[in-house]
Amino acid sequence: MGKMVDLNKNVKTNQDQKNLSKSSPAENEEIVPLNENAVEVLPSTKIIDINNDCLHHIFNHLELDELLHLSDLSLSSACQLAFSRRYGNKFVEIVAYECSKYRWFSIAEDIIWVHNITGCLKLLRHFGNSLYGLAIYFDHTKRIQCEQVDNYIRKYCTKSLKKLSFENAPKWVFNDIQKPFPNVETVIFSASTLAKELCEFNKWFPSMSRLEFTAGNTILHSKCIEDRFINLKHLWIEINPENGFNKSNVLACLRLNSNLQSLRLKNCFNGVFLNNASQYLQNLEELVVETDKKCDFYNDDLKMHLKNVKYFEIIVPDVIGRIPFTFDRLENVHVVAKGIYGCDTFFSEHSLKKLQLSLPLEMSVLTGSFLIHGGVWSFAESLPQITEFKADKCTFSTNDAAIFLNTCPMLTLFRCRADTQFSLSHIMQGLDKNDKWQGAVDRKKNVLLKRQVC
Repeated sequence: MGKMVDLNKNVKTNQDQKNLSKSSPAENEEIVPLNENAVEVLPSTKIIDINNDCLHHIFNHLELDELLHLSDLSLSSACQLAFSRRYGNKFVEIVAYECSKYRWFSIAEDIIWVHNITGCLKLLRHFGNSLYGLAIYFDHTKRIQCEQVDNYIRKYCTKSLKKLSFENAPKWVFNDIQKPFPNVETVIFSASTLAKELCEFNKWFPSMSRLEFTAGNTILHSKCIEDRFINLKHLWIEINPENGFNKSNVLACLRLNSNLQSLRLKNCFNGVFLNNASQYLQNLEELVVETDKKCDFYNDDLKMHLKNVKYFEIIVPDVIGRIPFTFDRLENVHVVAKGIYGCDTFFSEHSLKKLQLSLPLEMSVLTGSFLIHGGVWSFAESLPQITEFKADKCTFSTNDAAIFLNTCPMLTLFRCRADTQFSLSHIMQGLDKNDKWQGAVDRKKNVLLKRQVC
């Protein structure tokens, strides 16, 4: 390639060349021959000069850490657009302290996990105004880091968040909160200590429609729920006087929020309490009741009528007894036996018959020790309407599984653990071919049988 020339001095434009060919040179005018091998140097285009649509097309192929890096290079607007479109609908779970053994983030289908304080703060600073939902896991021994995350959330995320979850939050979290989260609809507390400041739910979460106290919380201001929440539609709460919520203030909450559509109550199996509460539950469409111990109303004659409930779920440790509810519009029932550590999950066909169900039933057994008084046949016969049975930790023999499948005409899904002599082919041969059952047993002896429903 020839020597590059200075285009500004020695090279004419194309138009200049045309003009030269049409006219003869003036006297004394020097004609400079063109260098055919000259390279035309165009002004360079920097990445910051590209419009946001083009940048988004490029950034759509970048990883989250790459977007964060580019956000520091005067490209925050385009990066925010790319993040919002690609990750904005994901729920972000952050560990509010240094956790060096993990890569600083990982991404699943609907969740982004952030495991590093530096990456966490950077994410909140650049993309906090695009986050839909946020869960914060606190460590009481890392107060400085936790307070940094706390401040960044309040500074960058107040307007964007619709879902906010606190895990293991100490009482000093948000203790100097100054402005509300106007768009947060779901607030969740788990294993957290709630001081009075954060418990002013109407003030800080005016759009709250779901309030959940999922497990092991300590409420320092128990009267916080004795209030009317204008938009509240769903409540999940545990009655535990040691943690702050007793029957009295929970009952007051139900009375003041009688427009609830969905309710999950734990340790509420008390006939007097439920009888008093039922008058405030007439707008419910979904009811879940749970207990860690045997119910004390099994021998009661008490019955509570809930006219609008469509979905009912009962979660019990061992024995399923009489359910003291009657319904008008019930469409689905789910019975969950979760077991107690060191104890068997015990089902009596007599107690199951007391359910008196005439609609589809789903049942999940979450414990590994599963006993049926009267045998599998009596158990299956007592639940003719069962559609799904999930007992992933319970071991079934070939014969017991076959009895269950042939005794429950409405069954469409059956899951269990296979014993050492389990034969799937023997079961499949005994099933009606017109029912179109499909089955599989994996390497871990998990059995799945599913019937195609036309």
